Amino acid sequence: MNGHTSENMIKAYSRFAEIYDRIGGDEFSLNFLPRLLQIIAKYGAQTRRVLDLACGTGSLAIMLAREGLKVTGLDLSPYMLERARNKAQAEPDLAVTFIEGDMRSFTLAEPVELITCLFDAMNYNLADEDMTATFRSCARALVPGGLFVFDLNSINSLSQFWGDDVFAEDLGDVAYIWESSYDPVTCCSALKAIFFVRKGEFYERFTEMHVERAYPISQVRTWLTEAGFEVLEVITPHGKPAGEADNRHVYVARKRPCS
Repeated sequence: MNGHTSENMIKAYSRFAEIYDRIGGDEFSLNFLPRLLQIIAKYGAQTRRVLDLACGTGSLAIMLAREGLKVTGLDLSPYMLERARNKAQAEPDLAVTFIEGDMRSFTLAEPVELITCLFDAMNYNLADEDMTATFRSCARALVPGGLFVFDLNSINSLSQFWGDDVFAEDLGDVAYIWESSYDPVTCCSALKAIFFVRKGEFYERFTEMHVERAYPISQVRTWLTEAGFEVLEVITPHGKPAGEADNRHVYVARKRPCS
């Protein structure tokens, strides 16, 4: 994810930010919250400070703050962050802040006990060095023994559900068409999303491109270990041990005390 790709990412979420929650963009994170709280109770009982990486419109960060945690949400898109800050203003007593940054090269004012990154945001790391840089940045931002919880779409998921396919849905005020294609050589899927958003009596059309890359579990484990993590679990969103045939892998890793 070079500088050019970072610019493309920001553009990809410019108009999308307006309708992200409307089309269910935050549903996975909110549905996963009970499992996440179980993981925290099991491995990170001392968690007080949280970084929600690629926080989007801030739904998960706000939910974690409601649990009494001090949360920082970080995202590359200023458009997503604007939405997140607007939502947080409705609950001014929550300890949640939002900052703009790149998951590969961010720094925090103080270390945290937990980093989350949900709903396949990590799949937007399209090069090996992007993923390894992200893991190193996360290790630097965590206290020794801190937890890192993130998910990835699997190769099976991208090939089956982001493969050569077309999907359409009409929600009344918003309609969209997704055209996807999968490259088995690069394990990358490209998604062309065409949106129609009601504006008064008319619909406004805009198009965005999204690209994700999937990685084998063994490779992700290796990179996490090299970055200073101990991999505690790789599970499905339902808590079962994950394999390559599963569509989504949730990684639970702990920063080694000596890292």
